[in-house]
Parts: sequence; structure tokens; C-alpha cells
Amino acid sequence: MMYLYAMLAGIAGTIAGWFVAAMAALVIGGLTGMSNFEGGRAMFAVWGAGPIGGLIGLILGIVLVLRYRERLSGFGAIVRRGVMVAAGIAALMAVGLLVRLYTTPNLSQPYPRVVFEIRLPPEVKIPDRKQVKITLDTDRNQTDALLDPKWIAQENGRPVLRGFVDLYMRTTNRLLVLKIAGEPDRIFQIKLWGNPGRMDAYTDWEQVEYIGEDRGILRRADEKDNYEFRFRVEREG
Repeated sequence: MMYLYAMLAGIAGTIAGWFVAAMAALVIGGLTGMSNFEGGRAMFAVWGAGPIGGLIGLILGIVLVLRYRERLSGFGAIVRRGVMVAAGIAALMAVGLLVRLYTTPNLSQPYPRVVFEIRLPPEVKIPDRKQVKITLDTDRNQTDALLDPKWIAQENGRPVLRGFVDLYMRTTNRLLVLKIAGEPDRIFQIKLWGNPGRMDAYTDWEQVEYIGEDRGILRRADEKDNYEFRFRVEREG
């Protein structure tokens, strides 16, 4: 329990020391005429003086518990255990930051980019570019995809649409929706981790998953719905 009490005291001391130092810096800065242009005085107080006060509060909180509650004597014993307590607090903070990083819904920049190709049936007439819209639909947001400058190609007598879309949200529920004026929606499932890494090669061709009928009704695609797509992920770093 000694280390637990010392850790709690260190955390409380850090918060209290940060607050006291920041408030003191604000008051002293005002009395000495420090400029507050664009909040400069407040920034100095919080991020300049605050960390110094937080460090002092951390040390005092740990030392007071070890010295007066746990009755440790000797400079060396207090320092050894104090370092262990500080390391425990640092590890706890690192775990908290990692949990926050991997649970936040927003992905960080540079955003992953899905580069895709959609292969149409051979008998389909190539649509006008203005009639084509492709979106990425997730349980968190919707993003418009962009078509490549060379957005249409031919592969074994079949038209192939090319485009890309950035991923902004951390989710595994991603659907690529092909919308061509006057036709039902074709919906493809993008099977990726919430925060995907780079893929150097395209996936295999996969058949469309759902067909959007009238009034928002979806049906499972069958063999007659000869639309396919594949993708890869581009990501810096």
C-alpha cells in the first residue's frame, strides 16, 4: 500500500503544484507588466511555470508520504523508493495515453488512403463522369471519394473505375457505395482494421455485397450482379 499512497500523493501534488504555480505566474506577470498579447501571459503561466510547479508538487507529495506516513528514514531509502513511485506514475500515464490513442474515434494525420478499382460488367455502357458518385459510408461519417484523372480503364473488355478516398475515422464498418445516375446503388465492403497500415498490392477482386433497391431497401447481391472491386491502402511512414 505504501507505493499506492505515494503514487496518489504524487499525482495530487502534481495537479496542485501545477495550479498554484500557474496562478502565481499569472499574478506576478500582471504585477510586472508582462504582455498578454494573444494570451501570451496565460500560455507562459500554464505551460511555462505550470510544469515546474507540477514537478515540485510531485516530489513533495511522494516525499511527504514516504517520510511521514511510512516512516522511512535516510535520504537514500527515500530517493530509491521515490524513483520507483515516479516510474510507476509515468508508466500509468503512458498506459492512459496509449488507451486514449487507440480508442479515439478520429485517426491522426497523415490519414490512410484507400485506392480502389471497381470493375463493371462487360455489357455496361461507360457512364458519364458527372453521373458517377462514390462515397465511403461508415457508422461514424460519410466521405466523398474522388475519381482519378484517368478514372476509366479497360481490363479484358470490362470497364474499370479508379478512385481513392481518405479514412478519417477509426472503425471497421466501412462501405464503398457506387452511385450511377438512374441505377441502383452498388455497395462493397472494405475489410480493414480500424487503423490500417500500408498495403503495397491490391486485394483480390471481390464481388459487390449489396444492391440498393427503391425506397432504401437493400438486397444481397447474387451472381447476376457482376460488379467487383479491389483496393489497397496508401499511408505515409
